[in-house]
Amino acid sequence: MVPESQLDATLESAPTSVGARVARAVGVALVLALWFAPSAATTALAWLAFWGWAFARTLPWRDARTPWIAIAAVVASVLPFAVPNAPAGWVAAGLALGAGALPAHLWLEDFRRSARRDDFTLVLVAQPAIALLHGYLHAHPQALDELSVERLQLLFVATSILHAGLGLVRREPERALGAVVQSQAALVLTGAAAGDTGWNSARMMLASLMLSSFVLLSVLAELRRRFDVLELSPRHALDAAAPGLHRVFLVGGWLFVGMPGGLAFFAEDLLLHALLEHSLAATLGFVAAAALNAIVFYKVYLGLFSGPSRPESTLPSRAPTERWRLVLLTCGVAALVLFGLAPSLFPH
Repeated sequence: MVPESQLDATLESAPTSVGARVARAVGVALVLALWFAPSAATTALAWLAFWGWAFARTLPWRDARTPWIAIAAVVASVLPFAVPNAPAGWVAAGLALGAGALPAHLWLEDFRRSARRDDFTLVLVAQPAIALLHGYLHAHPQALDELSVERLQLLFVATSILHAGLGLVRREPERALGAVVQSQAALVLTGAAAGDTGWNSARMMLASLMLSSFVLLSVLAELRRRFDVLELSPRHALDAAAPGLHRVFLVGGWLFVGMPGGLAFFAEDLLLHALLEHSLAATLGFVAAAALNAIVFYKVYLGLFSGPSRPESTLPSRAPTERWRLVLLTCGVAALVLFGLAPSLFPH
């Protein structure tokens, strides 16, 4: 049997070309349209358009990698938009399905197995599921009663803990880190489920999630390109071979999981206090998930950069990381620190 790390390598993005750049630009434009949709109807249309683009990018489908579960989940998740004055339970179920909440988290994994790396990275960074949930609740603030909100929050916290647990057992760097991203996203959904009130705290954590995941996943892509890193292992020991990427990954990662001094720390504190007013169980689950995410990140870090230094002769001979790319990633980390130390600068 072919290892999954090698199997996933066959799903790399197509070589850079004008067509590939245009296709990626279309995906970015569609996810921006989803985030800035002016109404619930346009949110649903943008959601379907984005995932239609994403599924079209997985063609030609093969039996083992046809994302039937993902396609069914995406279509079913817009049912609350199509039924005016739908019961609160119906709305909650549809939003939970679209957000990939437990047990519907399997549809995101179904899509991942069919998608190119760059396309799934866009899903992780842009978080279209959060845009769907916020877009609906912003347009229909009374759609969920208090009990439905509490149940959704518990479901999202359980989903966060599940993803963190999956990150502990995964050996591929991008899958392990992707689990942390999905776990943090579920915590954002926990706040966003409370409507505009919860969104005021969740949006800061969302900004940290998007910026941090972009930085960390970019570092992993560079490590894969330069050093053929496909699995976590102490033999990599890349701290000396890639010192710039090492520093960015270390600082950005700890800020990502809520280390004091970063935007995520301030955002998680706000979200924790907001949850405490609604549900003690969700609050305790939130703390447990945040702690597990920190453990998973440390595991990924150790599997990439720690260990005995390797002789240069044992490293692949690849072009080093371009300076502009390293500067861009460093600026991303600096922004996390800036907004964490001075949250009043965060745009309202």
